[in-house]
Amino acid sequence: MCPYLLRHITLGVIVAAAVALAIGFIVPVGTILPNFGSPTVNVVLSYWFPHELAPQSKSLLGGIWGFFTNGQYVLGLVLLNFTVCFPISKLLLLLWLAWTHPLVPSPEGPPTFWHRTRGRCLKALSIVGHWSMLDVLVVALVVAHFARFPLGTRILPEPGLYWFALSVVLSIVAVQLLKRLDKAPGAV
Repeated sequence: MCPYLLRHITLGVIVAAAVALAIGFIVPVGTILPNFGSPTVNVVLSYWFPHELAPQSKSLLGGIWGFFTNGQYVLGLVLLNFTVCFPISKLLLLLWLAWTHPLVPSPEGPPTFWHRTRGRCLKALSIVGHWSMLDVLVVALVVAHFARFPLGTRILPEPGLYWFALSVVLSIVAVQLLKRLDKAPGAV
């Protein structure tokens, strides 16, 4: 495949991953449906605590913010780093690698500093790419953990979870496309 076309496809996949990530951040990832087992108890408690017992939808950023406002700073920081900072920095590095990719053959001789740095970045991205799926696993485990509350309270997955997972998969695809671009004839 032509390196120019492959570069544009890679940039398109990175932009699609960034859009999916942004949507995954703001669209609800789950809805909590409180239930206390008995319709009578549900009605009585709903009368006294209408806001606390109403179904609540939470986005990824809203859930992280909830940890901070409830004083659970360590859990909030861990989730903030792994589900917000890490994917954003990975996409920025991918965008930089794809945007600055030289489409001319490298000069003969030993690899330059640029080529070594680029190779190290790609290797690091492919290694941490497998850890990106850990983000999706964390969100899915949180939903699964709370899906079986006592007395029938449930959490239903919402589209934000799927958008977030799509961004992780697209970023892994972008890393593979960048590797292929580096091996393309006529490229670096």
